[in-house]
Amino acid sequence: MIRTAESSLTLLGSSIDSNIQDAYSFVRNCQANSFILNYLSSQGSQSARITASTYLKGSYNSYDGRYYIKRIFIASYKNRDFIQALASTNNQPFHSADDIRDLYFFDSYYSSPSYSYSEGILTTDGGSQYLPIIRPLYSQYNSDELGFIYIEMSPNVVTIPLKTAGTYQNNDFYLTLEDHSYVYSNYTLTDANPSYEITGDLSSIASFSDTIVKEISNANGKFVSISVPLAAEHCYITQLITVNTFYGQLASIIFVIVACAVITGIILHTIFNHMINHPVQELQVRMKHISEGNFERDSSIEWQHELGDIGRSINDLAEDVKTLMDQRIRDENEKREYEYKMLQSQINPHFLYNTLNSIKWMATIQNAPGIAEMTTALSRLLKNIAKGTEKAVPLSAELSLLDDYFTIQKYRYGGTISLEYRIDDEAALSCLIPRFTLQPVVENSIFHGIEPKGTPGTITIHIFRKNDAILQIDITDDGVGMTEEQARQLLSENKNEKTEFFREIGVSNVHKRLQYEFGEDYGLRVESRLSEFTTVSVLLPFAPQEDIG
Repeated sequence: MIRTAESSLTLLGSSIDSNIQDAYSFVRNCQANSFILNYLSSQGSQSARITASTYLKGSYNSYDGRYYIKRIFIASYKNRDFIQALASTNNQPFHSADDIRDLYFFDSYYSSPSYSYSEGILTTDGGSQYLPIIRPLYSQYNSDELGFIYIEMSPNVVTIPLKTAGTYQNNDFYLTLEDHSYVYSNYTLTDANPSYEITGDLSSIASFSDTIVKEISNANGKFVSISVPLAAEHCYITQLITVNTFYGQLASIIFVIVACAVITGIILHTIFNHMINHPVQELQVRMKHISEGNFERDSSIEWQHELGDIGRSINDLAEDVKTLMDQRIRDENEKREYEYKMLQSQINPHFLYNTLNSIKWMATIQNAPGIAEMTTALSRLLKNIAKGTEKAVPLSAELSLLDDYFTIQKYRYGGTISLEYRIDDEAALSCLIPRFTLQPVVENSIFHGIEPKGTPGTITIHIFRKNDAILQIDITDDGVGMTEEQARQLLSENKNEKTEFFREIGVSNVHKRLQYEFGEDYGLRVESRLSEFTTVSVLLPFAPQEDIG
């Protein structure tokens, strides 16, 4: 409430100051006007007097603030002549400059460095109130005093803004002019000499540093006074508010503030509960469902705000986990299926091994070395299959198994195919390789490379280190070759793929098995040119047995 009253008083004070400044402006115009100064410096020139008087009356009549100025009187020191302008015929004109000089406050007002209101509001013999203003008039060429200007300013400079504001009741507004106080009552200002006791200083709660707020007590009760300074020195306007009204309104304001705070708190709680607490609970429930194995997308947690972004991220994460788990399950199933097919495809019966061993001895006795060599190779091949349980073997063992297989194929094709080795690094022979990796590749070279050519062919196996980490085995045949599309299909398709030796185990299966075992950087690579050659490169980790323990 104090701040409201303070703001109202500040606006009112600005309006009063503006009216007074208009009067000051009129005084300054007269002090600087050449007609008036020429008149005062002349030696009683009648024409100068007429010109100055005409100017003064014309300026006064055209002055917007003439309703606040009741009389303007300008007198010369040299010849005691004067000119004046009156607001109405009701004012009695002065008949000589001495009438002004004889005023008891003339000397103090005249010599004051600034505008003075030490005598407050005065009253004429006719009962009219006014505020006197007396200022010297100087020569425009030097500092000589030529005369003075006397103005009677109406208290309307204060009462009209008060009446216009319409917010101040009788006896609750005071005007202080230095040592004089006046109370506003019935649209007029009357003398007031309040006797009161200051019981408290409340200036600390004011909005402006120059506002004075006090709690006072007088014969009429207890009040809170709010005083705002005017532009004139030691002049204030003051409003009184009864203590009961002040604290009653203060209590009402506090109640309204508390009520607004409570309502705001309820609204904020509702908003936060809707926008934060409820979504957080929903996210917790969703996380619990995910921990229980429910990875399905839940669109109800994808709100259109920041927590909705978290909900979308949780759904994306759940789908990624589900995809990863499904992929892992598929990989494990495929791996088991490959292992099962490998077990299925192994020709394991000892009966067949023993029978082939008997055939070998009969062929030796009957002097048939070809049959003996072929059955010996097949016997060793079957023996390796029958007793081998390890998944990986040294490369040298894999090459021995490949030699036995190729011996059988060499007799089958009547010696029209040959196998050559180029080993750049003997240490490579101790590197581990998954069993039966090279046989399906060599078989593919025979059946799809050399055999369709219809002429003798050669298979070359080149073993070397591609770099410090990779062992490369190039299997090259000089057969019919293949197109780029056929080369891609060789590694990607396994539908109905099989070899003559192992059922369901082909080149693409070897490629996938190597990548499952070692990673995407390993496996098979195919390079071919139609009617010239086909090279299948086997990429393995270069890790000799003695290095890996």
